[in-house]
Amino acid sequence: MKRQTPIDEVLPLPHKKVKPQSPIDEVLPLPHKKVKPQSPVDAVILLPPTREKTQSPIGQTSWFSFNSIITLQHIAVISSWIDRHSTTYDITDIPYKFILLFKGNKDEFSENTFHKLCDNIHGTIVVAKVSGANELLGGYNPLIWKESRTDCSAQTADSFIFSLQSNNSDETIISRVKNRKNAICYGTERNGPGFGRGDLRMGSNRNDSFWYCKQKDYEIPIRKISESEWFTVDEFEVFQVRRLVTN
Repeated sequence: MKRQTPIDEVLPLPHKKVKPQSPIDEVLPLPHKKVKPQSPVDAVILLPPTREKTQSPIGQTSWFSFNSIITLQHIAVISSWIDRHSTTYDITDIPYKFILLFKGNKDEFSENTFHKLCDNIHGTIVVAKVSGANELLGGYNPLIWKESRTDCSAQTADSFIFSLQSNNSDETIISRVKNRKNAICYGTERNGPGFGRGDLRMGSNRNDSFWYCKQKDYEIPIRKISESEWFTVDEFEVFQVRRLVTN
């Protein structure tokens, strides 16, 4: 399937040739006991023993040992938002596992590579670390990502964008979609992930690490009005979110 971006505010991105990548099979499972929320997710952690069955063998056997820009506390918050919980899940009782699909500094800050590794996978979280700040910006797409020159956007009532702090402070912002027909923005291989008509989008013809954020199709802004609509990121990651199956 092919698509194009409807966002006239966002500059088109240059086409780049990159080497095809193989899907990444790294998994972000959950701990069997409490850990400090502020600790980065960089230790070997098992899934909680209370989750005896999962949707795939990956969750039963794999381990996780790499540095991520998100922590277990972030995962608990995001999971609660996905389920529209009024309170945040405890980090020992999160009903999802996060499977790493893409990591910018590992897989190149490339829209082309993003599509090779993340297209046609339902339920993904995109998170970007803003350069020179403790700010994490991201979004949840319950649908798929794809390249398209004809289908400019996809409709859903369940997507949202958010702002978190990398130091795990309580300063969080969630902005749910209000204009459902423009919830998810598609484009060509030159366009990375996009939420709304520029509410949060990877994209610049100047640099692949440039992103854009201006509130239009989601309820509230996730950045301060005084801050620039364009910003750079040090890293961005994409995770598939899978619900754990229990007895």
